[in-house]
Amino acid sequence: TAYYQLIDIGMDLDVGATARFFIGEMAVLNVSEDISAWQPMLYVSTKLGLPFSGTYFGGHVNAGQDIVDYEVHVGWETDALIFPAFGVTIGYRSLSIDAGERDFDVDVNLESKGVLVSLTAEL
Repeated sequence: TAYYQLIDIGMDLDVGATARFFIGEMAVLNVSEDISAWQPMLYVSTKLGLPFSGTYFGGHVNAGQDIVDYEVHVGWETDALIFPAFGVTIGYRSLSIDAGERDFDVDVNLESKGVLVSLTAEL
């Protein structure tokens, strides 16, 4: 992902472009097909922090012609003054692919979504 940060004062707003390479094999019953394709997508990300609390709200979207990948979350993180920085994020993520043979050489209709929990640490 290559992006440009438009706003960085109390709120972050980034826009850019993403390229993802999908490689693998699709199998249904006894029929399988190899998949290999690049997918260009637009990228938008935002993060709004609550002052002096470490709490923030955010999300990002990667969207292309046949793919939508988005996440919304709330999190908390420490500032690294004396101790190493760490944090936790809780949110929701969804990935949808609805592509035809021109992109993946097979028809693909996939959806994955659910709750996410992320722990981070900087040493």
